[in-house]
Amino acid sequence: MQLSKYISERIVFSSQRAFTKVLVGIAVASVALSMAVMIVSMAVITGFNASITNKIFGFWGHIHITDLQVSRSYEPVPIMRNPTLVNEVKALKSSDWNPESIEETKSIRQIQTFAFLPTIIKSKQEIEGLVLKGIGDDFDETLIDQYIEEGRIPNINAEEPQREILLSVQTANRIQANVGDNVIMIFVNGNAETKRRFKICGLYKTGLEEYDIKFALIDIRNIQNLLGWSSDQIAGYEIFTSHPEELSQIADYLYESVIPNDLYAETIREKFPSIFDWLDLQRINEQIIIALMLLVCIINMATIILIVILERSQMIGLLKSLGAKNKQIRAIFLRYAFWILVAGLVIGNGVGLFFCWLQKNYPFIHLDEENYYVDVAPIAVKWVHVLGINLMSIIVVLLCMWLPTLVASKIKPVKVLKFN
Repeated sequence: MQLSKYISERIVFSSQRAFTKVLVGIAVASVALSMAVMIVSMAVITGFNASITNKIFGFWGHIHITDLQVSRSYEPVPIMRNPTLVNEVKALKSSDWNPESIEETKSIRQIQTFAFLPTIIKSKQEIEGLVLKGIGDDFDETLIDQYIEEGRIPNINAEEPQREILLSVQTANRIQANVGDNVIMIFVNGNAETKRRFKICGLYKTGLEEYDIKFALIDIRNIQNLLGWSSDQIAGYEIFTSHPEELSQIADYLYESVIPNDLYAETIREKFPSIFDWLDLQRINEQIIIALMLLVCIINMATIILIVILERSQMIGLLKSLGAKNKQIRAIFLRYAFWILVAGLVIGNGVGLFFCWLQKNYPFIHLDEENYYVDVAPIAVKWVHVLGINLMSIIVVLLCMWLPTLVASKIKPVKVLKFN
């Protein structure tokens, strides 16, 4: 058994002075607290990002294929339905857009048509501006079902287009309307004004205030009729992929190799960059929290190691007088620091993961949905993140402990032993 390992274990498990025990307990507690905070913060931010992006992708898809002239003001620019293009997109495999991939399974989950039309909605009491999003019979209802608060989506499978509209809860509250009420939709085309009566068939709430107050869903055929489009004219296609982490590569491949030259493929991140930029800022907060917690670990560990070295100065002098090298002395206290660190990590992991389990199964931390887009703090624990935090903590803290252990190499045996 190595000398440093044997002595460090004897120091750890032997009786110590009460003062040192308290400091060691504080060091373990600080490591545990730091680890718990890092795990919880990473789980919350990961869950937060996943929750928001899933809402956005669920409402909009991952990639839009539209006309090159399409504008961000939601002014309708028609393109023709293209069944051949739809089949080519559906057949897309990972190996098509990623030459390094060996995966041959289809990467497109869903492709569906859509159209936009700005309008003004008028109830008996209020008037509001809206953007209507038209959905067709290829629409995947499960994408919006989870957000339905009351009623249902418009009937898109009827032979004739039904004048039904799915409003957000926020819009319904502002115009003081409920499910079953009739509202007047005012459409302006040049100098002409067209009015249509629609019935509110349901209310939805995604929690994304920026979008909920702006959009409503209707049958796409109503938009086609209002704009004078044929049944083959649409605003574009929404594409849902199984690889949301690689949207840019997929969109680039579609644009360069699949879609016609008069069409454009754009990711939702490019189309609505503001909310994604805001989510990216949360990652910066996560990095700051981790850095601060590691700093707390390092400061506390360095303090306790220095105190233990001073307490064991006579032992250090004795070992040196017996021929122990400075490298062996430093190894003793690095191992000592490792044992304290491991104890803190075990406790911190337990506390952090238990807190995450508690919040995920019995949510008790609630948020303002208008500001944070979710009503409870979401949790998503990824074990690779937990493992990464633990390994990083061990490596960084132990590397930083090398500096305080240099104090042991400065201790002179003649000075510490002559008083014994």
